[in-house]
Amino acid sequence: MFGIAEIAFSQIPDFDQIWWLSIVAGVMSFTYSSIGLALGVSKVVAAGGFKGSLTGISIGTVTQTQKIWRSFQALGDIAFAYSYSIILIEIQDTLKPPPSESKTMKKATSVNIAVTTAFVGAWVVHLVGAYQVYCQPLFAFTGKWAAQKWPHSDFSTKEIKIPIPGCSPYSLNLFRLVWRSAFVVATTVISMLLPFFNEVVGILGAFGFWPLIVYFPVELYIVQKKIPKWSTRWICLQMLSVACLIISIAAAAGSIAGVVLYLKVYHPFKTSY
Repeated sequence: MFGIAEIAFSQIPDFDQIWWLSIVAGVMSFTYSSIGLALGVSKVVAAGGFKGSLTGISIGTVTQTQKIWRSFQALGDIAFAYSYSIILIEIQDTLKPPPSESKTMKKATSVNIAVTTAFVGAWVVHLVGAYQVYCQPLFAFTGKWAAQKWPHSDFSTKEIKIPIPGCSPYSLNLFRLVWRSAFVVATTVISMLLPFFNEVVGILGAFGFWPLIVYFPVELYIVQKKIPKWSTRWICLQMLSVACLIISIAAAAGSIAGVVLYLKVYHPFKTSY
């Protein structure tokens, strides 16, 4: 069902035309995160304090060691939530001045970080929008590449206008229809074959967080601002980078340990939980 929905949404031609889907996904994420936070606070109040720890309480077959690995895996899940910076350039490309794109993006990023820090998550409706936000830049790139590769082919360049009552005509491109549908089918089948949702998210977050979200931006900032080596600011930035590297390593270890654990009882197209 998720794959079918994504096939339909993937036919939206351009990145800037999915703004409404992103809003719906964001509202849904905020709503269920608020519910989860409220339930957690009420539980703490009822218990008279925090009962958890790094090792937690062993529940059934879940050992303290496994709980430690899952705590590390959770760091990867959180890190994945900050991977939005990868698509910042794509979003900025759709903005029109005034005000300048940089001012708008700085304000939007500040709000985004504040909200993400308070509420972390992705599920169902939220994931429908998130999938499109991350895939649309790839779709746009391949579409432009195909048009340049085969400029005289109707399959890759021709836009077929389909009238829609009450709305503007929809532009159907055969290459877009086939390529995007095939991509969604492939990713859906792979995700069904590997039903380790949190573990996969943790691995992606761990491997993408430090190099793309921390290391390269920090190094670029140092070069751009010409920060002297071994100065106080340089040392602080390097400490930040090293700390995030340690978090990424721990998150990757916890997520991989989770995958190894579930592979012991793995069956294709069936969840192990």
